[in-house]
Amino acid sequence: MISGSTVTISRTAGPNPSAVGQPISFQAAVTATAPGAPVPTGTVTFFDGGTPIGNPQPITGGVANITVSTLSVGTHSISATYNGDAVTAKSSTTTPITQQVSQGTASATLTSSVNPSNVGQSVTFTTLVTASGNPVTSGSVTFFVDGGNANAGNGGFQSAAIPVTNGQATFTVSTLAKGIHTVVVTYNDPSGNFSNATLADLDAKGAVRHHYFLLDHVGEPSGPQQPRDLDRRGLDDGQRHAQWQRGLLRYDNEH
Repeated sequence: MISGSTVTISRTAGPNPSAVGQPISFQAAVTATAPGAPVPTGTVTFFDGGTPIGNPQPITGGVANITVSTLSVGTHSISATYNGDAVTAKSSTTTPITQQVSQGTASATLTSSVNPSNVGQSVTFTTLVTASGNPVTSGSVTFFVDGGNANAGNGGFQSAAIPVTNGQATFTVSTLAKGIHTVVVTYNDPSGNFSNATLADLDAKGAVRHHYFLLDHVGEPSGPQQPRDLDRRGLDDGQRHAQWQRGLLRYDNEH
């Protein structure tokens, strides 16, 4: 005898509303309707509206689970269908539950491949843009060096808009002059899934303003000058002198 089946869907982890990129877990409980029928086995297919979410999920102990972090901004109708087994028939689609997804708030980190470097040395800046702890899936970034093109008269320049891949983008330069340079990254997402991150927003998170310390020549200081160490704070005098001998520090009278 083939039993009928019913499916009930619920949200088991994550808030509602959630942000783009935030993982949300759903569970479908499958029940056979015939008295004495065994616990259904097989798989459940989850749907966002009429679109399947990933692959069918296996049933364990009468339930199937799925976690999704790819829902776009908007209102989503999440449902599930049991696909049947040798004893229990395929179910009709469950009564859906609603998941509201809001725009994700982007933040970024910024690092350099070498700091300090020498004049003419190639340096790669890398940014990772995330929302809710996960790499963003769309948008582009622009790197601004010393204020960007708006400050070209004082040596500023910037990259073109660089699409992110798994939230990451890089920008390589070899034209930095001697001195300290400020590098800033901004993020833009035309899709609207993630907030556009302005300089002020990212600075507030303490993640993007990067002071880049560039060397071109290190000479023995004249007089009792103290090492100026912007990126290696906390070194004692012996450690600072060793770094100076390796060409990693400059002295105040070398500015």
